[in-house]
Order: sequence, then structure tokens, then C-alpha cells
Amino acid sequence: MEFPKGLNRNISLSYNRMSHQDFLDSLKNPYKRTHKIRVIKSLKRKIQTLNAKYGRSGDYIQSKQGFKKKVGSVVRVPETYFYTIDSKGISPGLDHDEFVMKPNHLSRGLGIRILEKTDDGRYQDINGDVLTEKELIEEAQAIMGVGRAWKTARGILFEERIRSHDKLKEFMVGDGIADIRLAFFDKEFQFGVARFPTIKSKGYGNTGRGASWGVFLDSGEFVNDDRFLPCDLTKGTLPFYEDMIQVSQKVLQLYQFPFQTVDLTVDHDGDVVVIESEKSPQLEVYLTKNGATWLYKKVLGKLRK
Repeated sequence: MEFPKGLNRNISLSYNRMSHQDFLDSLKNPYKRTHKIRVIKSLKRKIQTLNAKYGRSGDYIQSKQGFKKKVGSVVRVPETYFYTIDSKGISPGLDHDEFVMKPNHLSRGLGIRILEKTDDGRYQDINGDVLTEKELIEEAQAIMGVGRAWKTARGILFEERIRSHDKLKEFMVGDGIADIRLAFFDKEFQFGVARFPTIKSKGYGNTGRGASWGVFLDSGEFVNDDRFLPCDLTKGTLPFYEDMIQVSQKVLQLYQFPFQTVDLTVDHDGDVVVIESEKSPQLEVYLTKNGATWLYKKVLGKLRK
């Protein structure tokens, strides 16, 4: 995509990751953008209402450790090296040469570090940061509730670092993790979003940090569809698409929620790894007003039954 001259590509546009052209258009027509957000918020409320009718076991989804215990017997999940809710007992989590440190609950991509121990006993993040053990412990303690922003962390996880398969690395920069999200309604696949690390995202597959992304439908082929915001990838086919669908179905069988997303990657051996699942994902990051209306009609039809 060609960006207007004089407009900084790295400018923070909003949490909903608009393209620069969308941003310029929204300045000309604020109502259009406001209406889109209103439709998506309405969609999310309907999804929450619908899912609530089918049980309240959502904590097993929102708590990463609880989710892994539930689904780990049927699919591959990252091995948990250490888990604690005690801010004083973090040191054992740092005993591995490489690992991922993350909040246990509702991180939205915040507070996650992909770490490797250096020869001098410090820890290097994939983004280039180098921290001492004391600095990492202090950061983990902050995540576990010292600050207002982390009141829902409910502990911290130290888990296996997954290295993505070479076929996925063709879409990304560096040695981060390709993060694939599949969305299902009534256990039927609706759409998927592949998120790949870039130089700007410094190894992380979070769109908010600048990762590239592409939407794919039921063929695994990246598309340019008016139901989704303009994305970076609109050509090519996602490797391991069928395998990821099959593994996701095993996860879905353990829950009764009509709407659910599953986040996965594929490790260097070609095994699909389930990272987490959500029943109320941030759909506004990907959907246009058309896309929100498309899902809204499905959810509303289910609610009326």
C-alpha cells in the first residue's frame, strides 16, 4: 500500500489498527468510523449474551493455565515450566535457557516476553532488551497486580518457547512466533487471521506492536474482502491450514460456546500447538462494519432460537 507523503507510517492511529487511508477517510467522515465501532460493540454484546446462555466456564479460557490443563490432554500446548500467584516466589521460573514469560489472565499481548539466557546470566528478549534476574522479577511482580493495569493478571506463567516452522517463517521477519487465530461459530470455521512478526514488532506477532497480518477463509488463501480491514497479506496460502482446523475442532468439543476463537502456531517439527482460546476476542481489530453486520446476523439468529 502506498502511504501519503509526509504521513509517518509509525504513527499510532488507534487500537483498531486502521490503515492510513482509513484514518484519513475517518477524518473526513467521523460518523462513518463512529458507526462502525457502534456496530462492533453491539456485536460483541450479542456474542457475550449468547455465550452466557451456554455456561460460564469462561475462566478456563481466560486463565491461560486453566485452559492448558483442560485441553492439554487432547492437543499439544506449550509446556508450563513454572506458574505462581506468589509475587515473592518467581525465581524458579527463570531456570531454563529459553522460555516465555506472560500474565496468566487477559494480557491482550501486554507483559509478554520471549527470553533467552545469555552467557553472563542475564536474559535477552527477542526485541533486543537485556534484563538482569532482578529486573525480570520486578517486572513479573508488577504484572501480578502491583499496578492498577494488571489487577486481572492472576499470576504469571513461565512456559516453553515455541519456534515456528520454516514454512511459516517465510511470511515473517526474525525468530518470533507466528500466531494464527481461527474464529468459529457453532463449531464451523468462519475466518482466520494470521499474524507474523516484523522488524517493527521486534519479533512479536501482535498487530498492536506492528506485526503483519492477513485474513484467510475456508481455503486457507489470504483474501481481500470487504468484511475485513485492509491487511498486509492478500496473496498466498497459509501452510498447515487443514491441520489447524482439525486441532481446533478438538478444542471446541471441550466447550459449548457458540462463538469461540482458537490461537495456534506450528512448531519446527510440524506439530500444531494451541496457545489459547477466547470467547470474546477483539474483533474490532479486523472487522469492517460489513463484517460486524455479517456476524451479527448469525448471532442474532441463534439468540432468537
